[in-house]
Amino acid sequence: MKHNFLVLSVTAVLFAGSSIAQTATETRTTTTTSESTTGGTTLGTGTSYGVNSYEPEFTLSDQTLGITPQFGSVTYVDSAGEVDNRALVGVGVDFNLVPNNKEEPRRGYLGVNTGVMFSHLGSSNSNFWGSGDAGNGGGSNLVIIPANLKLGLNASDSFRWSLRGGGNLVYRSASSSINLGNGSSTAESSWKLLPNVGMDFEWQVGDHVSISARPDVTIRPGSNMFTATLGATIMPAF
Repeated sequence: MKHNFLVLSVTAVLFAGSSIAQTATETRTTTTTSESTTGGTTLGTGTSYGVNSYEPEFTLSDQTLGITPQFGSVTYVDSAGEVDNRALVGVGVDFNLVPNNKEEPRRGYLGVNTGVMFSHLGSSNSNFWGSGDAGNGGGSNLVIIPANLKLGLNASDSFRWSLRGGGNLVYRSASSSINLGNGSSTAESSWKLLPNVGMDFEWQVGDHVSISARPDVTIRPGSNMFTATLGATIMPAF
């Protein structure tokens, strides 16, 4: 089933992210000098082990702005009632409205999420990249512009999960390419604002850089549209 692509993508990212988020450690060996009871000095070699945790100077808790190139897939119902999926690319922008207290890390996240995502759908017989069929609707495209509120929790300085919700402004160059309710049977282009909900899982992998997994559903009874993307976020300092 094509739904399995979406499920497997998100599951693989969650597993990979939990491994990347592990704290880097290093072991060091030291040489010690000991003095004998007779007054002589004896050089001896001793081994001590210490754990040095990698602590980036700028963490997810410090983030105010995030710019995230994304890649993934969109799963939808076409006008014939068939479930299909296509490649999806875009850029997301997040802005944290919680004031940044330099003396104490921010544990909560309350902000806005927007951006733009694009998919070349092709026709109903096209492949994952929207190519391979020059039939009716072969040039159909999809654009999604999120307008979401984002509420999250920094579980640690290097991991955050969030809920998103609001609306997705959806453009179809041919309305018949995706079944989103009324007006989906015409070949004309259309814009439609539809409700959506989603989640963000973010892992920090370096100073000012994190990776993310973002599942999302655009709600339309009987013909919901699902997206799942992976992203690499750049977090400028403010």
